[in-house]
Amino acid sequence: NNNKVIGSITRSSNDGATAIQSKMITGNGPYDLTVYIFSTQLQPTVPFGINIFNASGQCIQTNETKVMPAPVRLGTPGSDESGYNVRTTLAGRWVVIPATTGYVTAVIQTGGGGRPFQQPITSFASFDGANTQIYSGAWDTPGGAATNITYTNTRDSVYVIDVSGF
Repeated sequence: NNNKVIGSITRSSNDGATAIQSKMITGNGPYDLTVYIFSTQLQPTVPFGINIFNASGQCIQTNETKVMPAPVRLGTPGSDESGYNVRTTLAGRWVVIPATTGYVTAVIQTGGGGRPFQQPITSFASFDGANTQIYSGAWDTPGGAATNITYTNTRDSVYVIDVSGF
């Protein structure tokens, strides 16, 4: 799509460390990209207000802490309406928890032979100033004539978070 930004962040863990990767394909820019990062960390105490401590005496929340709303599940696991078929518009500003929702495979016909093509299909969110579209898409296309095109849906739920308060 030449008129939108397509971006996603993927997470992977290796030996207890978490790596965050992002990839973006842009059409006719410029664009503003907002990234929300939620984490669990100790909070600095506030001199005036409310401090909440855990059993170890560490401050875990204050009246100034912004708490992430609970994720909302879209699509029923195992159903055809889940995975890359989750396509909806939600009022307000929402973000999607990045997930692979399917795969597309094909054989690219090049120079007298073929070569395999496999691309994950991932979840995205696009905010228009009032509403958020939730959908899935592939990063790349085969870039030429392709045969044996197959789509595989994970049939997993897509999870979103309302960030209108941030």
